[in-house]
Amino acid sequence: MQLTNYIDDEKCEVAIRIAEISLGSITLKDENYDFCRDTIELCREWLRQKKISKVDILERASSHGRAIADIVMEIEDYELANKYGSILTCVLYIAWQAYNYEEDYYYPQELELMDDDELETLIEELLEEGTLQKQDFENILKNGDKG
Repeated sequence: MQLTNYIDDEKCEVAIRIAEISLGSITLKDENYDFCRDTIELCREWLRQKKISKVDILERASSHGRAIADIVMEIEDYELANKYGSILTCVLYIAWQAYNYEEDYYYPQELELMDDDELETLIEELLEEGTLQKQDFENILKNGDKG
Protein backbone atom coordinates (compact mmCIF):
# COMPACT_ATOMS: atom_id res chain seq x y z
CA MET A 1 0.00 0.00 0.00
CA GLN A 2 1.53 3.27 -1.09
CA LEU A 3 1.26 6.19 1.30
CA THR A 4 2.99 8.74 -0.92
CA ASN A 5 -0.19 10.78 -1.50
CA TYR A 6 -0.82 11.30 2.20
CA ILE A 7 0.51 13.99 4.52
CA ASP A 8 2.61 13.02 7.53
CA ASP A 9 -0.23 13.38 10.06
CA GLU A 10 -2.36 11.00 7.99
CA LYS A 11 0.48 8.51 7.87
CA CYS A 12 0.83 8.80 11.64
CA GLU A 13 -2.88 8.14 12.02
CA VAL A 14 -2.46 5.01 9.92
CA ALA A 15 0.41 3.87 12.17
CA ILE A 16 -1.62 4.50 15.32
CA ARG A 17 -4.68 2.69 13.99
CA ILE A 18 -2.54 -0.28 12.93
CA ALA A 19 -1.01 -0.38 16.41
CA GLU A 20 -4.54 -0.34 17.88
CA ILE A 21 -5.66 -3.15 15.57
CA SER A 22 -2.60 -5.20 16.49
CA LEU A 23 -3.20 -4.55 20.19
CA GLY A 24 -6.85 -5.48 19.78
CA SER A 25 -5.82 -8.87 18.43
CA ILE A 26 -3.95 -9.67 21.66
CA THR A 27 -6.12 -11.71 24.00
CA LEU A 28 -3.82 -11.74 27.03
CA LYS A 29 -4.56 -8.49 28.87
CA ASP A 30 -1.54 -8.15 31.14
CA GLU A 31 0.99 -5.45 32.04
CA ASN A 32 2.54 -5.69 28.55
CA TYR A 33 -0.84 -5.03 26.98
CA ASP A 34 -1.45 -2.09 29.32
CA PHE A 35 2.00 -0.64 28.62
CA CYS A 36 1.40 -0.80 24.88
CA ARG A 37 -2.10 0.66 25.21
CA ASP A 38 -0.68 3.60 27.18
CA THR A 39 2.11 4.03 24.63
CA ILE A 40 -0.36 4.13 21.75
CA GLU A 41 -2.34 6.77 23.62
CA LEU A 42 0.89 8.77 24.09
CA CYS A 43 1.43 8.59 20.33
CA ARG A 44 -2.13 9.73 19.68
CA GLU A 45 -1.63 12.64 22.08
CA TRP A 46 1.54 13.62 20.21
CA LEU A 47 -0.36 13.51 16.92
CA ARG A 48 -3.12 15.74 18.29
CA GLN A 49 -1.02 18.39 20.02
CA LYS A 50 2.66 17.81 19.15
CA LYS A 51 3.54 18.52 22.80
CA ILE A 52 4.87 15.08 23.75
CA SER A 53 8.66 14.79 23.58
CA LYS A 54 10.06 12.77 20.70
CA VAL A 55 12.43 11.21 23.24
CA ASP A 56 9.51 10.11 25.44
CA ILE A 57 7.96 8.31 22.49
CA LEU A 58 11.25 6.69 21.49
CA GLU A 59 11.95 5.55 25.06
CA ARG A 60 8.58 3.76 25.16
CA ALA A 61 9.66 1.86 22.04
CA SER A 62 13.28 1.17 22.82
CA SER A 63 15.28 2.18 25.87
CA HIS A 64 17.38 0.75 28.64
CA GLY A 65 14.32 0.61 30.89
CA ARG A 66 10.90 -0.88 30.17
CA ALA A 67 10.14 -0.69 26.44
CA ILE A 68 8.11 -2.45 23.76
CA ALA A 69 11.33 -3.82 22.24
CA ASP A 70 11.93 -5.66 25.54
CA ILE A 71 8.43 -7.11 25.44
CA VAL A 72 9.01 -8.42 21.91
CA MET A 73 12.29 -10.04 22.93
CA GLU A 74 10.85 -11.65 26.10
CA ILE A 75 7.81 -13.30 24.52
CA GLU A 76 8.35 -16.88 23.46
CA ASP A 77 5.11 -17.24 21.46
CA TYR A 78 6.02 -16.30 17.87
CA GLU A 79 2.55 -15.06 16.90
CA LEU A 80 2.20 -12.91 20.02
CA ALA A 81 5.72 -11.53 19.58
CA ASN A 82 4.80 -10.55 15.99
CA LYS A 83 1.76 -8.64 17.23
CA TYR A 84 3.88 -6.71 19.70
CA GLY A 85 6.49 -6.28 16.95
CA SER A 86 3.87 -4.60 14.78
CA ILE A 87 3.09 -2.21 17.61
CA LEU A 88 6.82 -1.55 18.03
CA THR A 89 7.20 -0.68 14.33
CA CYS A 90 4.26 1.74 14.55
CA VAL A 91 5.61 3.47 17.67
CA LEU A 92 9.07 3.75 16.11
CA TYR A 93 7.41 5.27 13.04
CA ILE A 94 5.67 7.88 15.21
CA ALA A 95 8.98 8.64 16.98
CA TRP A 96 10.64 9.06 13.57
CA GLN A 97 7.87 11.45 12.51
CA ALA A 98 8.30 13.37 15.78
CA TYR A 99 11.99 13.83 14.99
CA ASN A 100 11.08 15.00 11.49
CA TYR A 101 8.43 17.38 12.86
CA GLU A 102 11.11 19.02 15.02
CA GLU A 103 13.47 19.02 12.02
CA ASP A 104 15.95 16.94 14.00
CA TYR A 105 17.46 14.64 11.41
CA TYR A 106 20.18 13.27 13.70
CA TYR A 107 18.25 10.10 14.36
CA PRO A 108 19.11 7.73 17.19
CA GLN A 109 20.25 4.32 16.01
CA GLU A 110 16.77 2.81 16.44
CA LEU A 111 15.38 5.25 13.86
CA GLU A 112 18.18 5.36 11.30
CA LEU A 113 16.42 2.94 8.93
CA MET A 114 12.85 4.06 9.64
CA ASP A 115 10.89 5.67 6.82
CA ASP A 116 7.54 5.46 5.05
CA ASP A 117 8.65 2.25 3.34
CA GLU A 118 8.85 0.50 6.72
CA LEU A 119 5.22 1.38 7.47
CA GLU A 120 4.14 0.34 3.98
CA THR A 121 5.95 -3.00 4.39
CA LEU A 122 4.21 -3.58 7.72
CA ILE A 123 0.84 -2.82 6.15
CA GLU A 124 1.50 -5.31 3.34
CA GLU A 125 2.54 -8.00 5.83
CA LEU A 126 -0.55 -7.45 7.99
CA LEU A 127 -2.80 -7.57 4.94
CA GLU A 128 -1.18 -10.82 3.79
CA GLU A 129 -1.54 -12.52 7.17
CA GLY A 130 -5.10 -11.26 7.67
CA THR A 131 -4.50 -9.17 10.79
CA LEU A 132 -5.51 -6.12 8.77
CA GLN A 133 -8.31 -6.28 6.23
CA LYS A 134 -8.10 -4.16 3.08
CA GLN A 135 -11.49 -2.59 3.89
CA ASP A 136 -10.28 -1.63 7.39
CA PHE A 137 -7.17 -0.04 5.90
CA GLU A 138 -9.22 1.91 3.35
CA ASN A 139 -11.53 3.08 6.15
CA ILE A 140 -8.54 4.33 8.14
CA LEU A 141 -7.40 6.37 5.15
CA LYS A 142 -10.91 7.65 4.40
CA ASN A 143 -11.98 8.53 7.94
CA GLY A 144 -8.77 9.97 9.38
CA ASP A 145 -8.48 10.47 13.14
CA LYS A 146 -11.61 9.08 14.76
CA GLY A 147 -9.88 7.57 17.80
